[in-house]
Amino acid sequence: MRIRHHFGLVFLIALMLPSPIFSAAARDEAAIDQALGELKSLDRVARAQAVATLVELRARDYIPQIAALLNDDEMHKTSVLNALAELRAREHSQAIARFLKDTDPEVVACALRTLGTLRATEFAPEMIGSLTNANSSVRHSAVYVLAHLKGDQAVDAIAKLLNDPDPDVRVCVISRLGEVGATRYAPALAVALKDPVSQVRHSAAWAFVHLRARNHAGDIAELLDDPDPGVKRTAIEALARLRSKRHAGRLAELLYDEDATVGSRRQGPWSAWRRGSARRTSWHSWPRVVPLR
Repeated sequence: MRIRHHFGLVFLIALMLPSPIFSAAARDEAAIDQALGELKSLDRVARAQAVATLVELRARDYIPQIAALLNDDEMHKTSVLNALAELRAREHSQAIARFLKDTDPEVVACALRTLGTLRATEFAPEMIGSLTNANSSVRHSAVYVLAHLKGDQAVDAIAKLLNDPDPDVRVCVISRLGEVGATRYAPALAVALKDPVSQVRHSAAWAFVHLRARNHAGDIAELLDDPDPGVKRTAIEALARLRSKRHAGRLAELLYDEDATVGSRRQGPWSAWRRGSARRTSWHSWPRVVPLR
């Protein structure tokens, strides 16, 4: 009887205490109210902090108030654009697309990424226009976004930058063409294997792996004599993934050459294979590698 009495008393006290759930909701509501007030502040930093608070609380009901800051001349546009991307404010894609013509390259690049996040494919022509921007960061962002939007028009547009003067842009183009499976550009990728920049050669070899282009194994094999050790390792791995029987003997020589700069016993998928017979070059004896996903 006494136990029941104490249990009932504890239960009544628990009911009188504020619920953690309701307390958290009340705190969030108070934080949102404060953020909405700070959006009207004359302090630019306070307005930016208010935007960050609304994004953190996932306050999608107040997206129009955030989007209105795109017309605020003092507000840094990238913070607003990032907020709209985080909140998936696709209904404001039209306002975001206006900044593709902004004079600040950072803002243009951010607008491209935001439209890409929102999957705003209706603005693909405007994004394709950014591929000719004088700023390499803008071109890089445009390539990345358009490749994820896919479509033949977008892929053909980014392929035109295979000869871009900026090597980072070339690397991005080559990687994206491989990832989207643009096999029709395999001949152009074969040319990229001879690029003077080692990272471009590396990306081109790996693009053929994504394309499953075993017919270009001969082009990749030329990189086995590349002066860059990293490119050599990439060529070996690429030929292994493509299962190029014709080059099995050459790879075995490289892997078992103690003076070679590639094929370390301690690294890569080759260590277990190297512990076997030194003359084992049979196709079925090749090491298993993790398939691409």
